[in-house]
Amino acid sequence: MSKLKKVLLMCTAYVLVAALAIGGTIAYLQDDDSDVNVMTLGNVSIAQHEYERATNADGSYKTDTIDGVTSYVLKDFTQGKPLLPIVGDPNEPGNSPAYAGFDNTIVRMTQVDSYGGMQVFAGKNAQDKFVTVENTGKNDAYIRTLVAIECGTGNPALIGTGDRCVAADQAASSTMPWIEYEIGKIVIDNNTYLLFEYVYRGASDVNRHVNGILPAGDTTYPNLCQVYLKHNATNEDMVAIDGNGNGTLDILVLSQAVQVDGFADAETALNAGFGDITATNHPWANTIVADEVGITEAGTYDLNGDVYTIDSAYFHTQKVTAPVTINGNGATVEGVATSVDAFQWEGGTIPAMSAIFSSADGSKVTVNDLTFTGTMSAVSLGHYVNSSSNWYNTEFNNVDIVNTEVVSFSAGISPAACVYGTAVLNNCNVYGTTLSELDTDPMWPVYDIAAVNYSDLTVNNSNIGSLYMWNQAKVTVADGSDVETVIVRGNMNTSKYGLTIEAGATVGAIDLSAIANKTKINITIEDGATVGKIIANGVEYATITDWQNA
Repeated sequence: MSKLKKVLLMCTAYVLVAALAIGGTIAYLQDDDSDVNVMTLGNVSIAQHEYERATNADGSYKTDTIDGVTSYVLKDFTQGKPLLPIVGDPNEPGNSPAYAGFDNTIVRMTQVDSYGGMQVFAGKNAQDKFVTVENTGKNDAYIRTLVAIECGTGNPALIGTGDRCVAADQAASSTMPWIEYEIGKIVIDNNTYLLFEYVYRGASDVNRHVNGILPAGDTTYPNLCQVYLKHNATNEDMVAIDGNGNGTLDILVLSQAVQVDGFADAETALNAGFGDITATNHPWANTIVADEVGITEAGTYDLNGDVYTIDSAYFHTQKVTAPVTINGNGATVEGVATSVDAFQWEGGTIPAMSAIFSSADGSKVTVNDLTFTGTMSAVSLGHYVNSSSNWYNTEFNNVDIVNTEVVSFSAGISPAACVYGTAVLNNCNVYGTTLSELDTDPMWPVYDIAAVNYSDLTVNNSNIGSLYMWNQAKVTVADGSDVETVIVRGNMNTSKYGLTIEAGATVGAIDLSAIANKTKINITIEDGATVGKIIANGVEYATITDWQNA
Protein backbone atom coordinates (compact mmCIF):
# COMPACT_ATOMS: atom_id res chain seq x y z
CA MET A 1 0.00 0.00 0.00
CA SER A 2 2.91 2.33 0.60
CA LYS A 3 3.68 2.38 -3.14
CA LEU A 4 0.11 3.20 -4.13
CA LYS A 5 -0.25 6.53 -5.87
CA LYS A 6 -3.37 8.21 -4.60
CA VAL A 7 -5.01 11.54 -3.81
CA LEU A 8 -7.53 12.55 -1.20
CA LEU A 9 -9.53 15.71 -1.76
CA MET A 10 -11.14 16.85 1.45
CA CYS A 11 -13.96 19.29 0.85
CA THR A 12 -15.46 19.40 4.29
CA ALA A 13 -15.56 23.16 3.82
CA TYR A 14 -18.77 22.97 1.83
CA VAL A 15 -21.34 22.76 4.57
CA LEU A 16 -25.08 22.98 4.07
CA VAL A 17 -26.54 24.46 7.22
CA ALA A 18 -30.13 25.02 8.28
CA ALA A 19 -31.13 27.59 10.88
CA LEU A 20 -34.48 27.02 12.59
CA ALA A 21 -36.98 29.81 13.06
CA ILE A 22 -39.85 29.95 15.53
CA GLY A 23 -43.18 29.26 13.86
CA GLY A 24 -41.83 27.34 10.90
CA THR A 25 -38.99 25.29 9.45
CA ILE A 26 -36.55 27.56 7.69
CA ALA A 27 -32.90 27.11 6.89
CA TYR A 28 -30.00 29.00 5.46
CA LEU A 29 -26.94 27.87 3.60
CA GLN A 30 -23.67 29.21 4.85
CA ASP A 31 -19.99 28.31 4.81
CA ASP A 32 -18.09 28.45 8.09
CA ASP A 33 -14.73 27.36 6.70
CA SER A 34 -13.72 28.07 3.12
CA ASP A 35 -10.47 26.09 3.19
CA VAL A 36 -10.25 23.09 0.86
CA ASN A 37 -7.60 20.58 1.87
CA VAL A 38 -5.93 18.46 -0.81
CA MET A 39 -3.58 15.58 0.00
CA THR A 40 -1.74 14.03 -2.95
CA LEU A 41 0.68 11.16 -3.39
CA GLY A 42 2.03 10.29 -6.83
CA ASN A 43 0.56 11.50 -10.10
CA VAL A 44 -3.19 11.74 -9.48
CA SER A 45 -4.90 15.06 -8.85
CA ILE A 46 -8.58 16.00 -8.53
CA ALA A 47 -10.74 18.98 -7.64
CA GLN A 48 -14.22 18.83 -6.18
CA HIS A 49 -16.68 21.44 -7.46
CA GLU A 50 -20.14 22.51 -6.33
CA TYR A 51 -22.54 24.40 -8.56
CA GLU A 52 -26.05 25.82 -8.61
CA ARG A 53 -28.25 27.25 -11.35
CA ALA A 54 -27.70 30.91 -12.16
CA THR A 55 -30.72 33.24 -11.90
CA ASN A 56 -31.92 36.29 -13.79
CA ALA A 57 -32.76 39.61 -12.19
CA ASP A 58 -36.39 38.54 -11.73
CA GLY A 59 -35.34 35.38 -9.88
CA SER A 60 -36.03 32.99 -12.76
CA TYR A 61 -33.35 30.50 -13.71
CA LYS A 62 -31.02 31.55 -16.53
CA THR A 63 -30.92 29.32 -19.63
CA ASP A 64 -28.73 29.11 -22.71
CA THR A 65 -28.35 26.91 -25.75
CA ILE A 66 -25.60 24.44 -24.98
CA ASP A 67 -24.72 21.79 -27.60
CA GLY A 68 -27.92 22.72 -29.38
CA VAL A 69 -30.07 22.05 -26.31
CA THR A 70 -31.84 24.55 -24.06
CA SER A 71 -30.14 24.15 -20.70
CA TYR A 72 -29.87 25.85 -17.36
CA VAL A 73 -26.69 27.83 -16.81
CA LEU A 74 -24.56 26.89 -13.79
CA LYS A 75 -22.50 29.03 -11.42
CA ASP A 76 -20.44 28.29 -8.32
CA PHE A 77 -22.45 27.16 -5.30
CA THR A 78 -23.30 29.98 -2.86
CA GLN A 79 -24.60 30.01 0.70
CA GLY A 80 -27.29 31.94 2.50
CA LYS A 81 -30.49 30.68 0.86
CA PRO A 82 -33.68 29.46 2.62
CA LEU A 83 -34.36 25.73 2.68
CA LEU A 84 -38.07 25.06 3.17
CA PRO A 85 -40.18 21.88 2.98
CA ILE A 86 -40.69 21.04 -0.67
CA VAL A 87 -43.96 21.30 -2.57
CA GLY A 88 -44.35 17.90 -4.21
CA ASP A 89 -41.95 15.01 -3.86
CA PRO A 90 -39.99 13.62 -6.83
CA ASN A 91 -39.61 10.23 -5.18
CA GLU A 92 -43.07 9.70 -3.72
CA PRO A 93 -45.79 9.93 -6.41
CA GLY A 94 -49.28 10.31 -5.05
CA ASN A 95 -48.34 11.96 -1.78
CA SER A 96 -49.96 15.22 -0.81
CA PRO A 97 -49.04 17.74 -2.16
CA ALA A 98 -49.18 16.16 -5.59
CA TYR A 99 -46.17 14.58 -7.25
CA ALA A 100 -44.19 17.31 -8.98
CA GLY A 101 -41.83 15.24 -11.10
CA PHE A 102 -38.85 16.67 -12.94
CA ASP A 103 -38.24 19.78 -14.99
CA ASN A 104 -38.25 19.50 -18.78
CA THR A 105 -35.31 21.90 -19.06
CA ILE A 106 -32.09 20.02 -18.42
CA VAL A 107 -28.73 20.90 -16.92
CA ARG A 108 -26.32 20.34 -19.77
CA MET A 109 -23.07 19.26 -18.15
CA THR A 110 -20.78 20.12 -21.07
CA GLN A 111 -20.54 23.61 -19.60
CA VAL A 112 -18.31 22.12 -16.90
CA ASP A 113 -16.42 19.94 -19.42
CA SER A 114 -18.49 16.82 -18.95
CA TYR A 115 -20.99 14.98 -21.13
CA GLY A 116 -24.74 14.68 -21.51
CA GLY A 117 -27.38 16.34 -19.37
CA MET A 118 -29.63 15.78 -16.39
CA GLN A 119 -33.01 16.90 -15.04
CA VAL A 120 -33.80 18.73 -11.83
CA PHE A 121 -36.82 18.65 -9.51
CA ALA A 122 -39.81 20.56 -10.90
CA GLY A 123 -41.36 21.35 -7.51
CA LYS A 124 -40.54 24.22 -5.19
CA ASN A 125 -37.99 24.77 -2.41
CA ALA A 126 -35.29 22.24 -3.34
CA GLN A 127 -31.85 23.83 -3.22
CA ASP A 128 -29.26 23.13 -5.91
CA LYS A 129 -26.02 21.52 -4.83
CA PHE A 130 -24.43 19.95 -7.92
CA VAL A 131 -21.29 18.14 -6.75
CA THR A 132 -18.85 17.11 -9.48
CA VAL A 133 -15.25 15.90 -9.48
CA GLU A 134 -12.68 17.12 -12.00
CA ASN A 135 -9.56 15.14 -12.89
CA THR A 136 -7.01 17.97 -12.85
CA GLY A 137 -4.00 15.69 -13.30
CA LYS A 138 -2.39 14.00 -16.28
CA ASN A 139 -3.47 10.45 -15.49
CA ASP A 140 -6.80 8.64 -15.53
CA ALA A 141 -8.40 8.10 -12.12
CA TYR A 142 -11.05 6.17 -10.24
CA ILE A 143 -13.33 8.44 -8.20
CA ARG A 144 -15.75 8.27 -5.30
CA THR A 145 -17.53 10.93 -3.27
CA LEU A 146 -18.67 10.57 0.34
CA VAL A 147 -21.65 12.55 1.62
CA ALA A 148 -22.51 12.74 5.33
CA ILE A 149 -25.91 14.27 6.16
CA GLU A 150 -26.60 15.40 9.72
CA CYS A 151 -29.56 13.62 11.32
CA GLY A 152 -28.95 13.92 15.08
CA THR A 153 -31.66 12.04 16.95
CA GLY A 154 -34.18 12.73 14.18
CA ASN A 155 -35.35 10.90 11.09
CA PRO A 156 -32.76 11.16 8.28
CA ALA A 157 -35.42 10.17 5.73
CA LEU A 158 -36.83 13.70 6.07
CA ILE A 159 -33.76 15.08 4.29
CA GLY A 160 -33.99 14.39 0.57
CA THR A 161 -31.29 14.56 -2.09
CA GLY A 162 -31.76 14.91 -5.83
CA ASP A 163 -29.45 12.43 -7.53
CA ARG A 164 -30.66 11.91 -11.09
CA CYS A 165 -27.29 10.46 -12.11
CA VAL A 166 -27.19 7.89 -9.32
CA ALA A 167 -28.16 4.21 -9.32
CA ALA A 168 -29.27 2.60 -6.07
CA ASP A 169 -27.78 -0.79 -6.87
CA GLN A 170 -25.03 -2.41 -8.91
CA ALA A 171 -27.35 -3.85 -11.57
CA ALA A 172 -28.68 -0.42 -12.52
CA SER A 173 -25.26 1.19 -12.65
CA SER A 174 -24.85 0.45 -16.36
CA THR A 175 -27.28 3.27 -17.13
CA MET A 176 -26.17 5.69 -14.41
CA PRO A 177 -22.73 7.29 -13.96
CA TRP A 178 -22.74 6.86 -10.16
CA ILE A 179 -23.72 3.98 -7.90
CA GLU A 180 -24.86 4.77 -4.38
CA TYR A 181 -24.18 2.77 -1.22
CA GLU A 182 -25.95 3.79 1.98
CA ILE A 183 -23.31 3.11 4.64
CA GLY A 184 -25.48 3.93 7.65
CA LYS A 185 -25.30 6.22 10.63
CA ILE A 186 -21.93 7.50 11.81
CA VAL A 187 -20.75 9.82 14.59
CA ILE A 188 -18.75 12.97 13.85
CA ASP A 189 -17.91 15.39 16.66
CA ASN A 190 -20.40 13.61 18.92
CA ASN A 191 -23.17 14.19 16.37
CA THR A 192 -24.94 11.61 14.20
CA TYR A 193 -24.88 11.69 10.39
CA LEU A 194 -26.16 9.37 7.66
CA LEU A 195 -23.27 8.43 5.37
CA PHE A 196 -23.52 7.69 1.64
CA GLU A 197 -20.78 6.48 -0.69
CA TYR A 198 -21.01 7.36 -4.40
CA VAL A 199 -18.66 5.42 -6.68
CA TYR A 200 -18.15 6.75 -10.20
CA ARG A 201 -19.12 4.15 -12.80
CA GLY A 202 -18.79 6.24 -15.98
CA ALA A 203 -21.26 7.94 -18.31
CA SER A 204 -23.74 5.80 -20.21
CA ASP A 205 -24.12 7.91 -23.35
CA VAL A 206 -20.49 8.34 -24.39
CA ASN A 207 -17.56 6.03 -24.93
CA ARG A 208 -15.03 7.87 -22.81
CA HIS A 209 -16.10 7.46 -19.16
CA VAL A 210 -16.23 3.66 -19.08
CA ASN A 211 -15.55 1.14 -16.30
CA GLY A 212 -15.51 3.91 -13.74
CA ILE A 213 -12.55 5.68 -15.32
CA LEU A 214 -12.44 9.49 -15.28
CA PRO A 215 -9.96 10.54 -17.98
CA ALA A 216 -7.41 13.24 -17.29
CA GLY A 217 -8.91 16.67 -17.84
CA ASP A 218 -12.55 15.53 -17.64
CA THR A 219 -15.27 16.18 -15.07
CA THR A 220 -17.90 13.76 -13.76
CA TYR A 221 -21.64 14.11 -13.85
CA PRO A 222 -22.94 15.29 -10.45
CA ASN A 223 -23.54 12.77 -7.68
CA LEU A 224 -25.37 15.01 -5.22
CA CYS A 225 -27.60 17.43 -7.19
CA GLN A 226 -30.21 19.00 -4.91
CA VAL A 227 -31.06 18.99 -1.21
CA TYR A 228 -34.53 19.45 0.23
CA LEU A 229 -36.73 18.91 3.27
CA LYS A 230 -39.55 16.43 2.79
CA HIS A 231 -42.96 18.09 2.56
CA ASN A 232 -44.02 16.65 5.94
CA ALA A 233 -40.97 17.86 7.92
CA THR A 234 -41.92 19.86 11.02
CA ASN A 235 -40.01 22.27 13.20
CA GLU A 236 -39.83 19.57 15.89
CA ASP A 237 -38.30 17.21 13.34
CA MET A 238 -35.61 19.73 12.49
CA VAL A 239 -34.78 20.33 16.14
CA ALA A 240 -34.15 16.59 16.51
CA ILE A 241 -32.11 16.44 13.31
CA ASP A 242 -30.00 19.38 14.50
CA GLY A 243 -27.94 17.09 16.70
CA ASN A 244 -25.35 19.63 17.83
CA GLY A 245 -28.04 22.18 18.74
CA ASN A 246 -26.43 25.00 16.79
CA GLY A 247 -29.40 25.64 14.51
CA THR A 248 -27.71 24.11 11.49
CA LEU A 249 -28.15 21.17 9.18
CA ASP A 250 -24.66 20.07 8.15
CA ILE A 251 -23.85 18.14 4.99
CA LEU A 252 -20.20 17.16 4.56
CA VAL A 253 -18.87 16.25 1.12
CA LEU A 254 -15.49 14.70 0.38
CA SER A 255 -14.06 13.11 -2.79
CA GLN A 256 -11.30 10.54 -3.21
CA ALA A 257 -9.34 9.41 -6.26
CA VAL A 258 -6.89 6.61 -7.02
CA GLN A 259 -4.82 5.91 -10.13
CA VAL A 260 -6.23 3.54 -12.75
CA ASP A 261 -2.95 1.81 -13.55
CA GLY A 262 -2.58 -1.50 -11.75
CA PHE A 263 -6.26 -1.94 -10.80
CA ALA A 264 -9.08 -3.77 -12.54
CA ASP A 265 -11.95 -1.61 -11.32
CA ALA A 266 -12.92 1.38 -9.20
CA GLU A 267 -14.00 -0.55 -6.09
CA THR A 268 -10.72 -2.49 -5.90
CA ALA A 269 -8.61 0.62 -6.42
CA LEU A 270 -10.46 2.88 -3.98
CA ASN A 271 -10.64 0.26 -1.25
CA ALA A 272 -6.94 -0.45 -1.65
CA GLY A 273 -6.16 3.25 -1.42
CA PHE A 274 -8.50 4.33 1.35
CA GLY A 275 -10.10 1.19 2.75
CA ASP A 276 -13.63 -0.10 2.38
CA ILE A 277 -15.99 2.63 3.57
CA THR A 278 -17.90 1.50 6.65
CA ALA A 279 -19.56 3.07 9.67
CA THR A 280 -16.17 3.01 11.44
CA ASN A 281 -13.83 3.54 8.46
CA HIS A 282 -14.47 6.87 6.78
CA PRO A 283 -12.63 10.22 6.57
CA TRP A 284 -14.52 11.73 9.49
CA ALA A 285 -14.26 8.67 11.72
CA ASN A 286 -13.73 9.20 15.44
CA THR A 287 -11.86 5.93 15.28
CA ILE A 288 -9.83 6.45 18.40
CA VAL A 289 -12.65 7.16 20.83
CA ALA A 290 -14.75 4.04 20.49
CA ASP A 291 -15.05 1.73 23.49
CA GLU A 292 -12.48 -0.59 21.99
CA VAL A 293 -10.31 0.36 19.04
CA GLY A 294 -7.62 -1.54 17.18
CA ILE A 295 -5.92 0.84 14.75
CA THR A 296 -4.47 -1.61 12.26
CA GLU A 297 -3.67 0.58 9.26
CA ALA A 298 -1.14 3.32 8.72
CA GLY A 299 -2.38 6.84 8.33
CA THR A 300 -3.53 9.87 10.29
CA TYR A 301 -6.36 9.67 12.80
CA ASP A 302 -8.05 12.74 14.23
CA LEU A 303 -9.76 12.95 17.59
CA ASN A 304 -12.48 15.56 17.12
CA GLY A 305 -14.03 17.08 20.22
CA ASP A 306 -13.33 18.18 23.73
CA VAL A 307 -13.74 15.35 26.27
CA TYR A 308 -14.28 11.65 25.74
CA THR A 309 -14.90 9.21 28.56
CA ILE A 310 -13.46 5.73 28.20
CA ASP A 311 -14.59 2.68 30.16
CA SER A 312 -12.77 -0.10 28.33
CA ALA A 313 -9.86 -0.65 25.95
CA TYR A 314 -8.82 2.13 23.59
CA PHE A 315 -5.95 3.39 21.41
CA HIS A 316 -4.53 -0.01 20.58
CA THR A 317 -2.16 0.55 17.66
CA GLN A 318 0.23 -2.38 18.07
CA LYS A 319 -0.76 -4.04 14.76
CA VAL A 320 0.29 -1.14 12.52
CA THR A 321 3.17 -1.81 10.12
CA ALA A 322 3.65 1.71 8.75
CA PRO A 323 3.77 5.17 10.39
CA VAL A 324 0.58 6.33 12.06
CA THR A 325 -0.29 9.72 13.56
CA ILE A 326 -3.03 10.47 16.09
CA ASN A 327 -4.05 14.12 16.33
CA GLY A 328 -5.89 14.95 19.52
CA ASN A 329 -6.59 18.55 18.51
CA GLY A 330 -6.56 19.53 22.18
CA ALA A 331 -9.08 16.91 23.28
CA THR A 332 -9.13 15.16 26.65
CA VAL A 333 -9.57 11.43 27.15
CA GLU A 334 -10.88 10.59 30.60
CA GLY A 335 -10.75 7.04 31.95
CA VAL A 336 -13.88 6.34 33.97
CA ALA A 337 -13.49 2.76 35.20
CA THR A 338 -15.67 2.00 38.20
CA SER A 339 -14.89 -1.70 38.60
CA VAL A 340 -11.82 -3.92 38.57
CA ASP A 341 -13.52 -5.80 35.73
CA ALA A 342 -12.44 -2.98 33.42
CA PHE A 343 -8.80 -3.97 33.94
CA GLN A 344 -8.81 -7.50 32.55
CA TRP A 345 -5.33 -8.12 31.20
CA GLU A 346 -4.51 -9.03 27.61
CA GLY A 347 -1.31 -10.94 26.90
CA GLY A 348 0.05 -10.86 30.44
CA THR A 349 1.27 -7.28 30.66
CA ILE A 350 -1.28 -5.19 28.76
CA PRO A 351 -4.29 -4.22 30.89
CA ALA A 352 -7.48 -3.42 29.02
CA MET A 353 -7.46 0.15 30.32
CA SER A 354 -4.04 0.84 28.83
CA ALA A 355 -3.63 3.18 25.85
CA ILE A 356 -1.04 1.43 23.67
CA PHE A 357 0.98 3.38 21.11
CA SER A 358 3.26 0.89 19.38
CA SER A 359 3.64 -1.02 16.13
CA ALA A 360 4.36 -4.51 14.88
CA ASP A 361 7.70 -3.67 13.27
CA GLY A 362 9.07 -0.46 14.76
CA SER A 363 7.07 1.90 12.54
CA LYS A 364 6.76 5.28 14.18
CA VAL A 365 3.63 6.20 16.15
CA THR A 366 3.14 9.94 16.68
CA VAL A 367 0.59 11.43 19.08
CA ASN A 368 -0.18 15.15 19.06
CA ASP A 369 -2.13 17.54 21.30
CA LEU A 370 -3.96 15.14 23.60
CA THR A 371 -4.61 14.91 27.35
CA PHE A 372 -5.16 11.74 29.41
CA THR A 373 -6.72 11.81 32.85
CA GLY A 374 -9.09 9.82 35.06
CA THR A 375 -8.92 6.20 36.19
CA MET A 376 -6.77 4.08 33.88
CA SER A 377 -3.74 1.86 33.44
CA ALA A 378 -0.45 3.12 32.05
CA VAL A 379 -0.28 4.90 28.73
CA SER A 380 2.16 2.63 26.88
CA LEU A 381 4.77 4.05 24.53
CA GLY A 382 5.52 0.72 22.90
CA HIS A 383 4.48 -2.45 24.73
CA TYR A 384 6.02 -5.53 26.28
CA VAL A 385 6.48 -8.66 24.16
CA ASN A 386 9.63 -10.15 25.67
CA SER A 387 12.72 -9.02 27.54
CA SER A 388 14.27 -7.56 24.37
CA SER A 389 11.20 -5.90 22.86
CA ASN A 390 12.85 -2.56 22.24
CA TRP A 391 12.11 -1.86 18.59
CA TYR A 392 9.31 0.63 19.21
CA ASN A 393 9.46 4.24 18.04
CA THR A 394 7.04 6.68 19.68
CA GLU A 395 6.83 10.46 19.72
CA PHE A 396 4.50 12.53 21.93
CA ASN A 397 4.01 16.21 21.11
CA ASN A 398 2.00 18.36 23.55
CA VAL A 399 0.60 15.27 25.24
CA ASP A 400 -0.37 15.55 28.91
CA ILE A 401 -0.94 12.64 31.30
CA VAL A 402 -2.11 14.42 34.41
CA ASN A 403 -3.92 13.64 37.66
CA THR A 404 -4.58 10.04 36.71
CA GLU A 405 -5.68 7.36 39.17
CA VAL A 406 -3.89 4.20 38.10
CA VAL A 407 -4.07 0.49 38.77
CA SER A 408 -1.03 -1.78 39.12
CA PHE A 409 0.65 -2.31 35.79
CA SER A 410 3.61 -4.71 35.75
CA ALA A 411 6.93 -5.56 37.37
CA GLY A 412 5.98 -4.16 40.76
CA ILE A 413 5.11 -0.60 39.71
CA SER A 414 2.04 1.47 38.88
CA PRO A 415 3.04 4.21 36.42
CA ALA A 416 0.83 6.59 34.48
CA ALA A 417 3.09 6.11 31.43
CA CYS A 418 5.49 3.31 30.54
CA VAL A 419 8.20 3.42 27.85
CA TYR A 420 9.42 0.55 25.66
CA GLY A 421 11.86 1.06 22.79
CA THR A 422 12.63 4.61 21.68
CA ALA A 423 10.37 7.42 22.84
CA VAL A 424 10.56 11.21 22.67
CA LEU A 425 8.41 13.58 24.73
CA ASN A 426 8.18 17.12 23.38
CA ASN A 427 6.37 19.78 25.44
CA CYS A 428 4.56 17.20 27.54
CA ASN A 429 3.31 17.16 31.14
CA VAL A 430 3.23 13.92 33.15
CA TYR A 431 2.47 14.39 36.84
CA GLY A 432 -0.13 14.09 39.60
CA THR A 433 -0.45 10.28 39.46
CA THR A 434 -2.13 8.50 42.37
CA LEU A 435 -3.20 4.91 43.01
CA SER A 436 -6.81 4.13 42.19
CA GLU A 437 -9.00 2.94 45.06
CA LEU A 438 -9.90 0.03 42.75
CA ASP A 439 -6.34 -1.27 43.16
CA THR A 440 -6.03 -3.08 46.49
CA ASP A 441 -3.87 -6.09 45.56
CA PRO A 442 -1.02 -5.65 44.98
CA MET A 443 -0.24 -2.21 46.36
CA TRP A 444 2.66 -1.41 44.04
CA PRO A 445 4.31 2.04 44.22
CA VAL A 446 3.05 4.78 41.91
CA TYR A 447 5.21 6.73 39.44
CA ASP A 448 4.36 9.26 36.78
CA ILE A 449 6.48 7.63 34.06
CA ALA A 450 8.67 4.51 33.84
CA ALA A 451 11.36 3.55 31.31
CA VAL A 452 12.04 -0.20 31.19
CA ASN A 453 15.27 -2.05 30.35
CA TYR A 454 16.68 -1.35 26.87
CA SER A 455 14.37 1.60 26.32
CA ASP A 456 15.63 5.01 25.16
CA LEU A 457 13.63 7.95 26.51
CA THR A 458 14.29 11.61 25.68
CA VAL A 459 12.39 14.32 27.54
CA ASN A 460 12.36 17.73 25.81
CA ASN A 461 10.81 20.89 27.28
CA SER A 462 8.55 18.78 29.45
CA ASN A 463 7.43 18.69 33.07
CA ILE A 464 7.61 15.30 34.76
CA GLY A 465 6.81 14.40 38.36
CA SER A 466 8.52 11.07 39.16
CA LEU A 467 10.57 9.25 36.51
CA TYR A 468 11.39 5.61 37.33
CA MET A 469 14.14 4.06 35.19
CA TRP A 470 15.37 0.48 34.96
CA ASN A 471 19.08 -0.06 35.46
CA GLN A 472 19.53 -0.81 31.74
CA ALA A 473 17.42 2.02 30.41
CA LYS A 474 18.72 5.11 28.64
CA VAL A 475 17.12 8.35 29.80
CA THR A 476 17.98 11.85 28.60
CA VAL A 477 16.52 14.85 30.39
CA ALA A 478 17.08 17.55 27.79
CA ASP A 479 17.31 21.34 27.93
CA GLY A 480 14.11 22.99 29.11
CA SER A 481 12.77 19.98 31.01
CA ASP A 482 11.91 19.86 34.69
CA VAL A 483 11.76 16.49 36.46
CA GLU A 484 10.89 16.37 40.13
CA THR A 485 12.55 13.02 40.92
CA VAL A 486 14.46 10.35 38.97
CA ILE A 487 14.45 6.93 40.64
CA VAL A 488 16.99 4.31 39.48
CA ARG A 489 15.83 0.70 39.81
CA GLY A 490 19.19 -0.89 40.67
CA ASN A 491 22.87 -1.33 39.78
CA MET A 492 23.37 0.40 36.42
CA ASN A 493 25.08 -0.82 33.27
CA THR A 494 28.25 1.27 33.11
CA SER A 495 29.10 0.66 29.44
CA LYS A 496 25.86 1.88 27.88
CA TYR A 497 22.38 3.13 28.75
CA GLY A 498 22.35 5.34 31.84
CA LEU A 499 20.98 8.76 32.75
CA THR A 500 22.03 12.06 31.14
CA ILE A 501 20.89 15.43 32.44
CA GLU A 502 21.71 18.03 29.83
CA ALA A 503 22.57 21.68 30.30
CA GLY A 504 19.44 23.72 30.86
CA ALA A 505 17.52 20.83 32.43
CA THR A 506 16.39 20.69 36.06
CA VAL A 507 16.04 17.58 38.24
CA GLY A 508 14.90 18.08 41.80
CA ALA A 509 16.31 14.80 43.14
CA ILE A 510 17.98 11.55 41.98
CA ASP A 511 17.06 8.56 44.13
CA LEU A 512 19.84 5.91 44.21
CA SER A 513 18.46 3.86 47.10
CA ALA A 514 18.24 0.68 45.00
CA ILE A 515 21.91 0.72 43.94
CA ALA A 516 23.87 -1.79 46.06
CA ASN A 517 27.21 -1.38 44.30
CA LYS A 518 28.27 2.27 44.20
CA THR A 519 30.59 1.61 41.26
CA LYS A 520 27.63 0.50 39.16
CA ILE A 521 26.55 4.01 38.36
CA ASN A 522 26.17 5.63 34.91
CA ILE A 523 24.90 9.16 35.33
CA THR A 524 26.12 12.23 33.41
CA ILE A 525 25.22 15.69 34.67
CA GLU A 526 26.30 18.33 32.17
CA ASP A 527 27.57 21.78 33.13
CA GLY A 528 24.55 24.06 33.23
CA ALA A 529 22.19 21.35 34.47
CA THR A 530 20.54 21.76 37.86
CA VAL A 531 20.24 18.80 40.26
CA GLY A 532 18.81 19.59 43.67
CA LYS A 533 20.02 16.56 45.66
CA ILE A 534 20.99 12.90 45.67
CA ILE A 535 18.89 10.60 47.87
CA ALA A 536 19.86 7.12 49.08
CA ASN A 537 17.89 5.29 51.75
CA GLY A 538 16.56 8.46 53.31
CA VAL A 539 19.91 10.28 53.40
CA GLU A 540 20.47 13.36 51.24
CA TYR A 541 23.75 14.16 49.47
CA ALA A 542 24.82 17.23 47.53
CA THR A 543 26.56 15.27 44.75
CA ILE A 544 26.96 11.72 43.46
CA THR A 545 30.57 11.80 44.59
CA ASP A 546 29.47 12.65 48.12
CA TRP A 547 27.17 9.62 48.07
CA GLN A 548 29.91 7.34 46.74
CA ASN A 549 32.34 8.52 49.40
CA ALA A 550 29.89 8.18 52.28
